[in-house]
Amino acid sequence: MKKSHTALVLILSLLFINTLFAQKMTITTNSKEALAAFNESYDHFLNLRNQQIAAAADKALAADPNFAMALMMKSVTTAGDAGMEILTKATEQKVTKEETHYLKACVMSRKQNNNSAIAVLQKLATKVPDDERVLTFLAALQLQEGDYEGALANFTKAEKIVPGLPYAVQNKAGILITDGKYADARDNYKKLIKNMDADASPFLPFFGTAWTYLYEDEPAAALEMIDEYLARYNRNGAAQGFPPVWIWNHKGRINLESGNLDEAMRCYETGYKSVQPSQIDSTQKLLYLGRLHHGRARTLAKMGKTDEAWSIAENLKKMIEDGGEQAEQYWPRYYYLAGYVKLEAGDYKDAISLLKQSDKNNAFHGVLLARAYYKVGDSDNARTAYQKVADNKRNSVERALAYPEAQKMLAKLGTN
Repeated sequence: MKKSHTALVLILSLLFINTLFAQKMTITTNSKEALAAFNESYDHFLNLRNQQIAAAADKALAADPNFAMALMMKSVTTAGDAGMEILTKATEQKVTKEETHYLKACVMSRKQNNNSAIAVLQKLATKVPDDERVLTFLAALQLQEGDYEGALANFTKAEKIVPGLPYAVQNKAGILITDGKYADARDNYKKLIKNMDADASPFLPFFGTAWTYLYEDEPAAALEMIDEYLARYNRNGAAQGFPPVWIWNHKGRINLESGNLDEAMRCYETGYKSVQPSQIDSTQKLLYLGRLHHGRARTLAKMGKTDEAWSIAENLKKMIEDGGEQAEQYWPRYYYLAGYVKLEAGDYKDAISLLKQSDKNNAFHGVLLARAYYKVGDSDNARTAYQKVADNKRNSVERALAYPEAQKMLAKLGTN
């Protein structure tokens, strides 16, 4: 008995020493209240409670307005130039070397310079190897840049520091999807959902699960997951901040590509009804009106009403032409829609011409182009286009809808 008690004391002592000397960033603030609120804010992020991040960051800044890391967390929840201004203010504060490097990486990432940010974080991780915040940030950027092996290694390290860390588990599940391990990915997502509050609505556990079903040609199961997410989104008040139109559009997309055309149209139209009474600005309302027209046109094209669909596409083209420089970003979406309509109409050469101008990084746009090439008998270009889809590792509904066809057609077409 005495020996076991001595062993227990020794184990507890070692745990205490490991905790005491864990190599983590020292966070700079003179306010205990601010530090506690910052830790709460970052904890919300790592536990996928994204809607609660801003309030905790605000609480930290109320206690210490110049708290650099709290400013960083506030910037995460603030879009556009305003968010960059907050992050810039964070970099102007007097902090430790470790915090300086972390904030430097934040700025680089915000400026879409991920590779430079990764290099900074890799060096920082050697200084503070027990800091899950550094490891998850590094892994997330590696994932964005396609370094799945590096990302998996760092997410795994973070999960060893904090067992079951939701942010790490979620992203590891995404990597499993790219490896074709859909059931394993789904198990990881569902474990996260099981341990969440009944009203929590983090995006990826639900939508990632839905996508795994799409890879396995089970759209009904995918839609069930999205319906559960929609119910939570409405219950927890998120819909009061931003209308659920985007969720309905997702449902419309899945129904459309699964052949449930009437239901697809209903989803697009139901979603848009949530836009007008919402508090989003007029620019966003116009954007979602355009998306309604886009969804309606694709659905009409699938219904065989290609003249009506083409008329909508031409109207959207005029909206872009009349929108000036700000609307230039929407040209790839127009070419996707126009190519989609031409493909459904059997005008395959026109479809190819249009789809070649759509988003080259979008797996679904790519599969449409491959389909059009195949229809005109151009097996070489079809194979190349399908291969590009198969090589695309960006997890999304587009990839989930496109990848199975690409794999099937590559097996049929063979190699060059």
